[in-house]
Amino acid sequence: MVILIATAIKQNVFKGGSVMFMSLASNIDNTTLDKIRKLEKEIGYPLLAFSFFDIEPASLDEKKLEKIRKFEEGTCICLLAVAS
Repeated sequence: MVILIATAIKQNVFKGGSVMFMSLASNIDNTTLDKIRKLEKEIGYPLLAFSFFDIEPASLDEKKLEKIRKFEEGTCICLLAVAS
Protein backbone atom coordinates (compact mmCIF):
# COMPACT_ATOMS: atom_id res chain seq x y z
CA MET A 1 0.00 0.00 0.00
CA VAL A 2 2.75 2.46 0.85
CA ILE A 3 4.39 1.77 -2.48
CA LEU A 4 1.16 2.37 -4.38
CA ILE A 5 0.32 5.54 -2.45
CA ALA A 6 3.90 6.77 -2.71
CA THR A 7 3.92 6.18 -6.47
CA ALA A 8 0.64 8.02 -6.83
CA ILE A 9 1.97 10.95 -4.78
CA LYS A 10 5.13 11.08 -6.87
CA GLN A 11 2.97 11.23 -10.00
CA ASN A 12 0.78 13.95 -8.42
CA VAL A 13 -2.33 11.79 -8.62
CA PHE A 14 -3.66 13.17 -5.33
CA LYS A 15 -2.57 16.77 -5.98
CA GLY A 16 -2.57 17.56 -2.27
CA GLY A 17 -6.02 16.06 -1.72
CA SER A 18 -7.14 13.46 0.73
CA VAL A 19 -7.64 9.79 0.09
CA MET A 20 -10.01 7.22 1.58
CA PHE A 21 -8.17 4.52 3.52
CA MET A 22 -9.67 1.52 5.25
CA SER A 23 -8.54 -0.91 7.90
CA LEU A 24 -10.07 -3.75 9.83
CA ALA A 25 -12.37 -2.33 12.49
CA SER A 26 -10.83 -2.81 15.91
CA ASN A 27 -13.22 -1.12 18.30
CA ILE A 28 -16.63 -2.63 17.62
CA ASP A 29 -19.03 -2.42 20.54
CA ASN A 30 -20.58 -5.64 21.87
CA THR A 31 -24.04 -4.91 20.47
CA THR A 32 -22.68 -4.42 16.95
CA LEU A 33 -20.43 -7.47 17.30
CA ASP A 34 -23.41 -9.61 18.33
CA LYS A 35 -25.34 -8.38 15.28
CA ILE A 36 -22.41 -9.22 13.00
CA ARG A 37 -22.14 -12.72 14.50
CA LYS A 38 -25.88 -13.25 14.02
CA LEU A 39 -25.61 -12.16 10.40
CA GLU A 40 -22.65 -14.51 9.87
CA LYS A 41 -24.76 -17.42 11.14
CA GLU A 42 -27.66 -16.41 8.91
CA ILE A 43 -25.58 -16.24 5.73
CA GLY A 44 -23.17 -19.04 6.60
CA TYR A 45 -19.98 -17.07 5.96
CA PRO A 46 -17.55 -15.11 8.12
CA LEU A 47 -17.61 -11.33 7.72
CA LEU A 48 -14.78 -8.80 7.99
CA ALA A 49 -15.60 -5.34 9.37
CA PHE A 50 -13.73 -2.31 8.04
CA SER A 51 -13.38 1.26 9.27
CA PHE A 52 -12.82 4.11 6.82
CA PHE A 53 -10.58 7.15 7.26
CA ASP A 54 -10.22 10.28 5.16
CA ILE A 55 -6.47 10.98 5.19
CA GLU A 56 -3.86 13.03 3.41
CA PRO A 57 -0.83 10.91 2.46
CA ALA A 58 2.57 12.36 3.34
CA SER A 59 4.93 13.31 0.55
CA LEU A 60 8.14 11.37 1.27
CA ASP A 61 11.51 11.37 -0.45
CA GLU A 62 12.99 8.12 -1.78
CA LYS A 63 15.21 7.60 1.29
CA LYS A 64 12.24 7.68 3.66
CA LEU A 65 10.16 5.46 1.39
CA GLU A 66 12.95 2.90 1.24
CA LYS A 67 13.09 2.78 5.06
CA ILE A 68 9.37 2.08 5.17
CA ARG A 69 9.61 -0.59 2.45
CA LYS A 70 12.41 -2.41 4.29
CA PHE A 71 10.42 -2.37 7.53
CA GLU A 72 7.32 -3.72 5.77
CA GLU A 73 9.26 -6.59 4.17
CA GLY A 74 10.23 -7.97 7.56
CA THR A 75 6.84 -7.63 9.23
CA CYS A 76 4.12 -8.59 6.70
CA ILE A 77 2.25 -5.38 7.51
CA CYS A 78 1.48 -2.27 5.47
CA LEU A 79 2.52 1.18 6.69
CA LEU A 80 1.11 4.44 5.36
CA ALA A 81 2.73 7.78 6.13
CA VAL A 82 0.10 10.49 6.54
CA ALA A 83 0.35 14.27 6.59
CA SER A 84 -2.84 14.67 8.61
